[in-house]
Amino acid sequence: MIQGATLAWSIRPFRMEDYSAALRLWQQAGPGVEIRPSDSYSEIAKKCRRDADLFLVAETDGQVVGVIMGAWDGRRGWLHHLAVDPAFQG
Repeated sequence: MIQGATLAWSIRPFRMEDYSAALRLWQQAGPGVEIRPSDSYSEIAKKCRRDADLFLVAETDGQVVGVIMGAWDGRRGWLHHLAVDPAFQG
């Protein structure tokens, strides 16, 4: 990223077309984000049907540069799999 540059980015709901990009970000995230069977394509599709409003991506120029998955157990909210492309951190 060019220092001082301002990029236009937006946050939107995750779509299944984003799965490969999200998986890549999670795999690059390092300690704290572990890929498990519940992160498979079919399990993420179930998550999207159940909690679409709790699963978001950040994108710029059509590229997914961040992802976060939220959960709610009826009492508490949780944040899972927060990852940002290293080139866009900071």
